[in-house]
Amino acid sequence: MKKLMMKIGLSKLIGGAVIVIGAVAFLTAGAMLMHRSEAASEEVTEENEVTDPAEVVEEDETATEIAESAIIPGFTVIEVEADKAEVESPFYNSEENAVTLQITLTLEDGTVIYTSEELQPGEELDTMTLSRALTAGDYQAVLHYDVFAMDENHTELNGADIDVVVRAE
Repeated sequence: MKKLMMKIGLSKLIGGAVIVIGAVAFLTAGAMLMHRSEAASEEVTEENEVTDPAEVVEEDETATEIAESAIIPGFTVIEVEADKAEVESPFYNSEENAVTLQITLTLEDGTVIYTSEELQPGEELDTMTLSRALTAGDYQAVLHYDVFAMDENHTELNGADIDVVVRAE
């Protein structure tokens, strides 16, 4: 009986040691992952200074606010006159925007059929010249907006892509 008690005691001791070793290994791995995550979240500037990511966000806050408040006109169908390159334009930049917009219309096959100049707030395009006239039909396309801040650096902000149908009639 005494041998059995010693065996059970030894098993408990070994089991306890395994649990303690496992817990130490788990805590060490967790600490290493946290340290690696903190190091990865630091940003290195051009001067090789490490900056706090929160400071970077604060510096970009104005641009983010402007980009989030930009009004991007949405379309599902853009109608153009068939067999003509010079066509009426539906494009504009809302006068409420504090950004400029540049519009690119690209067909499904990758052919860019129109790229606008930058539109100032409140500016509308009456006509646009397509890179080629379209024969009658529906064409799948992507309407892409590049958005720029009206600051001295002409900062590019978030853009937008909208799937549209170009209908030539």
